[in-house]
Amino acid sequence: MTSPASIDPTLRMPEGYAAIPITRDQLGAPLSLCAVVAEEAEPDAGHLITLRELLDARVLLGCLTDHGGQVHRWLEMWVQDPDRLADVPATVETELTNLAIDRRFTGQFEAMRTAEPDGVIATGAEVEHPLPVWLDVQNGEPFHPTDPGSGKPWRLCTDDELLGRHDLPPFSTSLARYLHLAGDEGESLNFAPVTARSPAPDEGLAVNDLLGGRELIPFNPGGGLMIVRELAPMGLEAFLDLLAGKPWPGVRHGRKTLHLGGATRLLASERDVNLPADGRLFLGTHGRRGRMIESYHLRLCALAGALEAISAQVAATQRPMLNLSPDSLAVRIPPPAPALPYLWAVRTRLTDPGNVVELGIDGAEETYHLPARPLGPSSYRPDSISAAVEGHGQLRIRRVVAASGQTTSIEGTFFTDQRLPVAGHDMVWFRLPIGAERLDFYGRAETGTALAHGEWRFRSIPRRLSPQQVTHLEASAGPSIADVPFKVIPMLGTPCDLFSFAVICTRALLVGEQYPLPVALDEMLSLARHAADRHDEGHSLDARIGAMMEEDSRWSESLGPHRLSHEPIDPAEGYGVIPAELWADTLAMIVRMFPGIGPDSTCRDHASTPAGGAHTVFDTASADLQRLLLRTRSLIVIDWSYNREVHAAIRDLSLRYTEQPETASAPTR
Repeated sequence: MTSPASIDPTLRMPEGYAAIPITRDQLGAPLSLCAVVAEEAEPDAGHLITLRELLDARVLLGCLTDHGGQVHRWLEMWVQDPDRLADVPATVETELTNLAIDRRFTGQFEAMRTAEPDGVIATGAEVEHPLPVWLDVQNGEPFHPTDPGSGKPWRLCTDDELLGRHDLPPFSTSLARYLHLAGDEGESLNFAPVTARSPAPDEGLAVNDLLGGRELIPFNPGGGLMIVRELAPMGLEAFLDLLAGKPWPGVRHGRKTLHLGGATRLLASERDVNLPADGRLFLGTHGRRGRMIESYHLRLCALAGALEAISAQVAATQRPMLNLSPDSLAVRIPPPAPALPYLWAVRTRLTDPGNVVELGIDGAEETYHLPARPLGPSSYRPDSISAAVEGHGQLRIRRVVAASGQTTSIEGTFFTDQRLPVAGHDMVWFRLPIGAERLDFYGRAETGTALAHGEWRFRSIPRRLSPQQVTHLEASAGPSIADVPFKVIPMLGTPCDLFSFAVICTRALLVGEQYPLPVALDEMLSLARHAADRHDEGHSLDARIGAMMEEDSRWSESLGPHRLSHEPIDPAEGYGVIPAELWADTLAMIVRMFPGIGPDSTCRDHASTPAGGAHTVFDTASADLQRLLLRTRSLIVIDWSYNREVHAAIRDLSLRYTEQPETASAPTR
């Protein structure tokens, strides 16, 4: 994993913290995967350093150490935590089972390994559930619960048949999880529930009973799957701020800042005299103009890396993310070589795989995705994600219809006081109390057949029902069924993520201390709509934007290249640094990412995905970024070989003119 020659001697464990191996078989091993633990719990943060909390996991700070305790790498450890799914909406709870989230977790590991093979460490725990583990800070060792008599370990029970024999929920189709102690014949001797959705067995133990009264820190008490990869310490937004001249606060644990050494010392207050003061190439010595050009290029580099990571994630999963923002991205900084500009070597990575569930709607022609956890309004999300309508209403079943393939659908009328905006591909979910059960139905509201305000006719998508369920449905036809929960499920796809990335680009290239994101985004959307109004097949988008900027100084004031500078400069000076044509191309790149804004948009709406896969929506933006990088690089690194060729051609032409007689004709062009 790491050769001794590659050890960075500046890597060090912060004072007051310790590295504890996460399995007992690593105690005294040549290399150990360890959790970083505070010897004294930090108020409101505890002993473990939580880097992020995701849909179904916690990301904790870890490290790779050798037998002598030297840190070789800082790591992030993704520990599966099904309890984070305890409050998911009813519309998606049937899709989030232990088996589903295990497959999702393993798939995420494969996606990471494909996108960044040198940054991921395979341990086996990303496929098979490891032993549950607590950490003993006092003795600096892990603790796996065992039976005092036999010495057998407690393990996560994934055997549905065994759980069923003890009247416990199955592992594969629920979110209930139990540790169990297996006997000689494989039969479980005891169970201990380890998630909030685990009903207590009639005869069993509590998890704390397995600790023998010891004060231990729960690291992975449920034996959840784990992913280990190299730490990317700095979020994308912090990196953008660093390019603008702001200091990086470092890795935080409660009120403390952790000094980890390595590449992180270059970004915080620690400096190395053998390295450039701010990791740039050489334009810092060229004053404000030089810093502005290099910052422009480095921001585009970070954005290109971000888009590559996002596209790779979507290509692997074929589902949108729906919660993309700068918080979903971070930069990984490799160990720098002396006197080289380390900011040029950063790599942007995805740190949040998304907050989305694919709904298994049998009979639906389209694939529907929903946020697994409700999302509030955000500048980084289109309104169609956060403004989904849900509530309760009344429903009358008009008719129960036997469909083909032994399936059944219902026709009915639904009434609610809420405004119900339904588009052509949108689905409406209902949960009906039928007999002793609650059955889920999906259908499309037929707004054209409504008879009164707030009333809609619908026909559900056929689903398989038992004869008894059909009988109960038929018995429920006619009278109104009150308090029926419903939710409008919009058709959402990766164009939503493309919108989010357009906002991230707006944040990266236009936002400053005196120019906040809401203002910059509003101006960008206005520019996009105005460019759409002036659409002309004979003029490219960048040409139209360039003309708009030239005709109306207000566009240059609000969206000119001077916004790249963290030092106050006027728009004219900005254009003196960044060519107007190049900047118009940059704005055109962002405009094309806004779905449905006009004829220039890559996607016509937030649901339409081009043929070839969900990830192909990013292809145009990726090509735009690569072209911009090539052009901005030429502003920094002059191609002297090309210049010599140009000078040689000019010299030859000049000689031909001077050497020919005055009566000779001029050379043809």
